[in-house]
This record gives sequence, C-alpha cells and structure tokens, in this order.
Amino acid sequence: LQVEKSCRIDQMGRSCVIEPGDFGLYSSTDPYALALPDGFQQHVVQMPREALLRRLPQADDLVGRAVSAASTEGSAVSAAIRRMLPLLDSSNPTLNACLQESVIDLVATGFASLVESRPALTVSTQKIVLRARSFIARKLSQGTLDRESVAQAAGVSVRRLN
Repeated sequence: LQVEKSCRIDQMGRSCVIEPGDFGLYSSTDPYALALPDGFQQHVVQMPREALLRRLPQADDLVGRAVSAASTEGSAVSAAIRRMLPLLDSSNPTLNACLQESVIDLVATGFASLVESRPALTVSTQKIVLRARSFIARKLSQGTLDRESVAQAAGVSVRRLN
C-alpha cells in the first residue's frame, strides 16, 4: 500500500506503477523487481498465498498488478486497510487474528475488482471448490486423500465433487 511517492512492481511479465493510496500484489516466492525511489513510504502486508487463494482463486493471475485508489473499490479498500494497520499491534491475540483475516479479505476484495470476466461457476459451486481445495491442501501431505473424504469435507456427494 503506497503512502509516499510512487513505485513500480515487475513480475510475471507484468509491470505496474503504484501511486500513493494504490496497492499492488506480488509474490515474494517468485522472481520480482521493485523500483523504489528515495523517500518512498509504503505498508507491506505479508499473507500466506493459500489464504488469499481461498478468497480469490485468480490471485496468481493478478501479481504485478495494482488496484487504483482512484477507483471506487480501490479507494474504499485502501482507506479501510490504512485504518486497520495500526490496530495490528494490539496485545490482544484474538483481535489480531480477526484483523489479519479482515485485511486479507480487503486485499482480496480490491483485487476482485480487477477480475475481468465473470466466473464460470456459480457462487455456491465456487464455495464447494474452495472447501475442497482447502481440505486437500491440509491433507495432501498425509497421503490419506480419497474422493469420499474430500466430498464429505466439501459437503457434497462424490458424484457432485467429480
């Protein structure tokens, strides 16, 4: 979230300039470049990739892009994030956990405004897919995955899951 001066993010063949109030997305686990001028100020929010993907499955396609504070969505999200960031230093762990989830929700909301096409899946189907993916991600390393357990975790029949 850019505060003072502008910066540039280059990643995955995309480049964007982030002006004050705008916020951008990049993956710290993939090659990227940041062009930061002297005297810049920004807030950097790190979040688990999986947490963002649960909310916004297209997030990987949005790295190297920015949400403009000049847009209605960008302005609202940027202002909300700026108001929440000082609260993240609270000594209350429950409050911190809720605030962290809220910030991730806000980032996902801002970037959802950049998704250019409507999802092919209905909202209810998207939720099923997200529940299934989340379960699979948690259980993948255990080697105990089967269609029945994934379907049960997603709240659907095996046939619907297929």
